Amino acid sequence: LLRQIRRIQEESHQAWAIVDGLEILPEQAMAQFELMTGRRAPKQKMRQTVQQKYHRYE
Repeated sequence: LLRQIRRIQEESHQAWAIVDGLEILPEQAMAQFELMTGRRAPKQKMRQTVQQKYHRYE
C-alpha cells in the first residue's frame, strides 16, 4: 500500500502528504479521551506509549 501511495504521489501534480499510522493513532486516542472524559489528554505520554508499544512488537 505504501508503494502505491508513493507512486501516486510521484505521478500526481499535487503534493500529497503521506502520514504514518503511528502519527494518526495517538491523535485519534487523544480526541476520544478528551471527548469521553472532558479532560485534556496527556498528549506526550500517549505518543510515547504508542511508540513504545509499536517498537516492542516490531
